[in-house]
Formats: sequence, C-alpha cells, structure tokens
Amino acid sequence: MVSRAAMAGADVVRIGIIGAGRIADTHSAGYRTVAGTYPDVPRDVQLVAAADVASEVANYLARN
Repeated sequence: MVSRAAMAGADVVRIGIIGAGRIADTHSAGYRTVAGTYPDVPRDVQLVAAADVASEVANYLARN
C-alpha cells in the first residue's frame, strides 16, 4: 500500500480492479469522481488493469 504522504506529490494514481461485476462500475466511477477533488489526492486516476473470471466482463470494464 502506498502512503498518503507518498501520493500527495503524485499527479497520477494507477488503479487495477479485480472482479469486474456490478460493484466494479461503482468503484471505477468513484475513483474518477474523487480525482482532483481533494488537495492531497492525485489529479488523474487511470484504470490500468481489470481482471475477472469472465474475460468479456473485464474487457468491457477496461474499455468503459
């Protein structure tokens, strides 16, 4: 886990989501909403990986 102090100077945080079911859409939207909202949160959040036992579901999450 990365400390809050280490993230304070970061411009980008890269996220991976394991399990791409319904709640993954909510988490993905939440990460995008929080980005840049608070001074100690990085300005850009990038979803860089999505994994699920159903590869088509993970691919859908990764594209949207």
